Amino acid sequence: MLKILMVSKNESDNPLLRKKLEPIEQQVGAVQYISARPANMSTLLESDLSLLIFNCPHFTTALRDHINHWRSSGYLGPIVILAKVHDPVTLNNLADMQNVAIVEKPYENKDLQGVAVKLINEAKVKQRRWRRYDTDQTAWLESYTSEFSVSTVIKNISKGGACISGDLSTMSKGDLLRIQFDLDEINKSHTMSAQVVWTSGEVGGERMAGLQFVSKETVYQSLLGAA
Repeated sequence: MLKILMVSKNESDNPLLRKKLEPIEQQVGAVQYISARPANMSTLLESDLSLLIFNCPHFTTALRDHINHWRSSGYLGPIVILAKVHDPVTLNNLADMQNVAIVEKPYENKDLQGVAVKLINEAKVKQRRWRRYDTDQTAWLESYTSEFSVSTVIKNISKGGACISGDLSTMSKGDLLRIQFDLDEINKSHTMSAQVVWTSGEVGGERMAGLQFVSKETVYQSLLGAA
């Protein structure tokens, strides 16, 4: 069953939002409505959440930082932000954040409903299948297609992938990487192949990225297809 969480900074906004989303609840499932501050939301984002909708007065760079924190806490699913945008540059800075959409206020009900349905349908196939574990392991990354290599930190990891942070200035969605890391708890070293599924943060500074582990066959097929 799909899980949709609608979070507002102001509890008084939720009755109106409920009316806006009621027409699609039969299609996508029930929506849970709560109020919370962005800084307190990491503990609310369950791993099997299908869609997060966050309603606030204005989109700011501080909210962007909160989104990065939600990602580092393990939530990689789709996010819809309902907010006014005063500075168009803010939207440009959002372009590198994967799986995040802004519905700019004021908006028509059909705009919110359309974006929610689209992202939820995508979530049906992208829903996380494995439990993630928080860690602080150092890892070494090397690109299969360029000279890019860097030491980075794994923030959380599962059988299916990992969330990393570091100087990832030239990394982008779709890149194929070799990742090597030690699991201190069991004293083992691992080398795996992975593909970048999302990135966040400004180029030139510390960034975060989500990796999906892939087989060597997938890497070979991709490299031969690009040749």
